[in-house]
Amino acid sequence: MALEMDPEIRARWTAALRSGKYQQGTAALHHGDEFCCLGVLCDLAVSAGVASATTPDEDGYPWAYDGRVDYLPESVTEWAGLKEGNPLVYGPHSPARDHLARLNDDYAWDFARIADAIDGGVS
Repeated sequence: MALEMDPEIRARWTAALRSGKYQQGTAALHHGDEFCCLGVLCDLAVSAGVASATTPDEDGYPWAYDGRVDYLPESVTEWAGLKEGNPLVYGPHSPARDHLARLNDDYAWDFARIADAIDGGVS
């Protein structure tokens, strides 16, 4: 079962994750040249004009999307039709579900595997 969200945005998100355009990182939506899987969706939301991004300060603090650095801000969650800022998908211990940020950060799933989970196993 695919993630319950706007299907067009889901398709754009998973295509972006699979594109090779984004370098994967952890612990922040976007830090330096690296994005977590949720940060990729935030970047798409900025391109669509529904969210704003604040660049890091001189101390290197991560990018902020509508004030958030860790999970999807409400603006992106609503635009994508998601229920929460860190959606659940079926994770490595299926049928248990896990949050996307955990799969990205703690289980080190690559973007292609995360995109597969979003397409078929997000709830």
